[in-house]
Amino acid sequence: MKGDDEGDEIESKAGSDDEATVLAKPLVEPELDAVEAEKPAEAKSAIILKDEVEDSNAQLSKILSADKQSREAEEHDFSEAQKRFVETQKLIASQSIPTSTTPHVMKTPNLPDAKRKKILVTGGAGFVGSHLVDKLMMEGHEVIVLDNFFTGQRKNIEHWLHHPHFTLV
Repeated sequence: MKGDDEGDEIESKAGSDDEATVLAKPLVEPELDAVEAEKPAEAKSAIILKDEVEDSNAQLSKILSADKQSREAEEHDFSEAQKRFVETQKLIASQSIPTSTTPHVMKTPNLPDAKRKKILVTGGAGFVGSHLVDKLMMEGHEVIVLDNFFTGQRKNIEHWLHHPHFTLV
């Protein structure tokens, strides 16, 4: 019922003409100056806040653009690394790696799966076995060498160790 009392007070104040003019009278000049003085302070703080938000947004956009550039550089580096890796794998798959015991490169053709045979060579690290492995690898076959290195030596087949069609057991 509090709201009803306030409404009665407003009606009673507006009852006489003298009181109505007092209520309708504009604010006194010192009161206006105080109100206007508050507005610029609020406006200044709003402008300062706006500037701070714009500065924060600018810094954030700089950070995001730098992050985007670094990601693009990493992707570019990664794609370059992938290309080099694929090229290296193709090169290794097409030839032997020169070593001190076999300084020349032996080329290997890439046979289709239907023509490529999987061959097991026992004693493949020995003198005869290593020459047989070289011949089979240069024909393009997949070679598995089984050796206990009792009389054979690892250096005889070392040039094929990284080839994808060669396996040493």
